[in-house]
Amino acid sequence: MNMEARSIDSAMLARRCIVTTLSELTLSRYRTIIEKNAGALVVILPYEFKNLSADVLEVCVSSRMNSDVPFCTDFAYRHINTLS
Repeated sequence: MNMEARSIDSAMLARRCIVTTLSELTLSRYRTIIEKNAGALVVILPYEFKNLSADVLEVCVSSRMNSDVPFCTDFAYRHINTLS
């Protein structure tokens, strides 16, 4: 990806790469990202998955399974030694 990175709370999302943690990504926020024409989405996955809600898992699955999404969605693991 060759795009400017922005947080999920940024006002300007069009043609930007949105970087967010999985816990911050709700279904309504995901829909907003699509509506605001984001260029890409990078979701930082937690070190452990045991505390994830059903809503968060639904967003994760729908982002990978939905062929109507007009941008690339990638996932990266947060390493245990990185800061929060």
